[in-house]
Amino acid sequence: MAITWQRESALASRGDRGLYIQSTSPQATDHAWSFLGFDVCDPRTSVLCNCGYDERDADLRRLWSPRLNEHHLITTWDDANKFRILTDQRVGEHSPFSVFGLWRIP
Repeated sequence: MAITWQRESALASRGDRGLYIQSTSPQATDHAWSFLGFDVCDPRTSVLCNCGYDERDADLRRLWSPRLNEHHLITTWDDANKFRILTDQRVGEHSPFSVFGLWRIP
C-alpha cells in the first residue's frame, strides 16, 4: 500500500498538524501500482468512514454515495477536493482536511 498526499499549493504546510513536504522513497508512483481512489482525512481520521454520519446526513449520502468506487473511495481528484472543502466546513473541529491517494503495490 502506498499513500500520496494530494495537495493544493496553499496547503503546503500544516504546522503542528503533522503534514510536511519531505522527500519520500520512492519519490513518484510506479506504473505497476493500481490506483484505488482518494480518501479525505485529517492526520488521524478518514472522513469517509469515521466522522459521525447519521440520519441528518441523508442528503450527503444521496449526493456523494454515487461518487464512491468499489473500494468505497472517491474516484476523481475534483470530487475529493470538493468533499474536502465541504468537510472542512461540516467538521470544523477536525479541519483542515487533506486528500490522499491510495495505491495497491503488487
